[in-house]
Amino acid sequence: MTGSPPNPTSRTEAGIAEVFAEQLRLIAQARGREQRSLAIDALAESVRSANAATPFLTRMVGSDRHGQRLALEIALRLPLPLPEAVCLLLLPLLGAARFPAPLRLHVSVQILRSLPADAPFVADVLRSLIQGMNPPRAAERLRYLMGRLPNHAAVEWFYREFEKESAIPCPRCGLRLQRPELVMHLWQAHRLLMEGSKARDPWKMIEDWLRDYAHTGRKDLLERSCELGQQLDPASGLTRVHRLLLAAGLTDEEAEENLTAQAQGNRASLCPHCYALVPPKHESLPPPLSQSRGRLSGHGCTVEVSDRYAFTRLYVADWHEVLHEGPEPSHSLTQRGSVILLIGPIVLLAFALAILLPKALLPPLTPVALVLLAALLIYVRLRLNHESAGDPTQRAIDHAWNFLVPELHRPLFLEQDAAFLASLAITSIGAGSPELREKSLERVGKVTQPELVRGTIPPGELAAIRCLEMDDAIRLGRDIVPILTDQLAGCLVADVPILYGEQLLDAWPSESRDRGERARLRVILCARAFELGYEARDLQEIGRVSTAFGQALASEDVPGLARLRWLWNAKPARVWQRNGAATTVFDLARFPALGGQFLEARPDLLLFQPMSAGGDDDREAGSPILICEEGVVYRQIVIRDPNTPIAVKAKSRLSGGGYDLLIGPQKLHFKQEPKLLARRLQGWTRFLFRELLPLAKVLELKRTPAKLRPLLRQKTLLCPECGYSFLALRGEVGILTEAHAVQ
Repeated sequence: MTGSPPNPTSRTEAGIAEVFAEQLRLIAQARGREQRSLAIDALAESVRSANAATPFLTRMVGSDRHGQRLALEIALRLPLPLPEAVCLLLLPLLGAARFPAPLRLHVSVQILRSLPADAPFVADVLRSLIQGMNPPRAAERLRYLMGRLPNHAAVEWFYREFEKESAIPCPRCGLRLQRPELVMHLWQAHRLLMEGSKARDPWKMIEDWLRDYAHTGRKDLLERSCELGQQLDPASGLTRVHRLLLAAGLTDEEAEENLTAQAQGNRASLCPHCYALVPPKHESLPPPLSQSRGRLSGHGCTVEVSDRYAFTRLYVADWHEVLHEGPEPSHSLTQRGSVILLIGPIVLLAFALAILLPKALLPPLTPVALVLLAALLIYVRLRLNHESAGDPTQRAIDHAWNFLVPELHRPLFLEQDAAFLASLAITSIGAGSPELREKSLERVGKVTQPELVRGTIPPGELAAIRCLEMDDAIRLGRDIVPILTDQLAGCLVADVPILYGEQLLDAWPSESRDRGERARLRVILCARAFELGYEARDLQEIGRVSTAFGQALASEDVPGLARLRWLWNAKPARVWQRNGAATTVFDLARFPALGGQFLEARPDLLLFQPMSAGGDDDREAGSPILICEEGVVYRQIVIRDPNTPIAVKAKSRLSGGGYDLLIGPQKLHFKQEPKLLARRLQGWTRFLFRELLPLAKVLELKRTPAKLRPLLRQKTLLCPECGYSFLALRGEVGILTEAHAVQ
């Protein structure tokens, strides 16, 4: 029996099946995503070449979930358009959540590209893709499809329908918008950001990020906070982030430098709780009186000098009565009036002589010229007298002190009078006659001082009077340093507010701000402070809370203050007397000329020995010995080392005779033997470096906190942002007080 020949088609299908089986085995054995992807690519190419997409995918879809996923992977790699049978075959898999969403989305795009937009089951594809989703998520998925399939009618219709259902209400105003539009609306209308499904204040988000950064140390949270802060506020957003960072208890060098630099630039303090920039308490001096030509007015008082016509007119009135109205004392005639009354008759006389004098008796030109010359001389004299009388406004200032001031604060002190006096004092600085108002100014100062102590007037009203006193003292050639230190000492004992002293220091006339005067003020003020029991560290603390006092005291130089403190303590015993009679810098500073001269050259001066040893015929024999913080100074030679050799050497007659004083490598020539000078220089050098400086160093740490408390209490501020009270330190982070935050 002869068998039937084999079927060629059956042999071909068997070969293809073997190929597919081998490639499926390779996929199963693949290690890693890349190797598996290459194996699937090879299988997809074999399916396409064999034109077996429909049967192969049918078999895969009918198997387990691994085969079904492989069917989706193969469909994604087949060329378009996919057969309709394949599209229907894959439709049930599109909504299966067990397969990755990106894979199902990409297969859906391939199916929708393969079918006409009006195909019957396009809607089934879209429904399978978004089944079980809430409207916002469904709209988001459809929005993705719209990006991949532009102008697809079915996708756009589905998106519009779900968009209506997925609109989110604004948590602030209730307006319903899609998420992208809602994000824009929240920021533009309410300055809020979307975080997940919540609308949040961006700065609260930054606070949370920084708090998480404090716990986790993740740098990306800090970087994100800084970036968002700068986007929110390009000008000061980074500063606010730095504030939040430090307030969270973290240390950051960049944040500290940034905030401290701003505090120093604004002369402010940083709140130690929230690190806000808090300006110090400051009160400007009162404004001057309103001025026009010859008229002063303010606080219900008026002084007016008028010289428009022949006679002057003075009007003086306070807030309840007219004190003077009539001719100005000592200037009853104006320049115009003097010319009319004195020059007019003389000119008329000249005119009469020119007409009436007989020509035969005397030529009329001579007497007329003589009369007119007399008129000219009188006119020049009148001009000079009126120019020396001064500007009407200057005279009005003098009349205010002469007529008004004696009537003020009588019989009782009145706040309205004090306000006028303060403005008048500011107006009078550099104007008017200091001699004329000296007694009145002294009286109002004595009357006003107790009222400031009681707190009935602001510090600026007394400060204005004292500023005028200092200005008048300069104009009269007097020393103003004692005036200023007397007032500042009242601040150190807390009799008057420290703000009062700051106003005086800020307004200290620039004419006295040379180096010598500043050094004199520092020394005398330190003497008053030491007399009250303050130590060097106390003065440093005062300088930290008050910039004006800190500059006046040079409070950052604690070693220098400690040396002055030691000198003050040793002053009664005068332990240095064994080296020679010397004057302390405290006594020297009381003499404006001498003290200013030496302190300008050596602000670190401690002791001053007026005369040194030398020959009477030596032109520099009288040079003083200066004991300074840097060393012992003699004739510009500074001895900085206690071991510096000091010797006297006689010179031969061939070399010119006399003696050389050898101070280390330097040499001074004397005609007479300077043995006493050499002994004094050696003694002062040993005293400075082996006694004064080491003993003074011990005083650098000494403090008297009880004395400081009344002063520091005045510099306590309340942070306007967090409500915490703290001790303000100019240009630094303040110190929290015991008071709690204001509720």
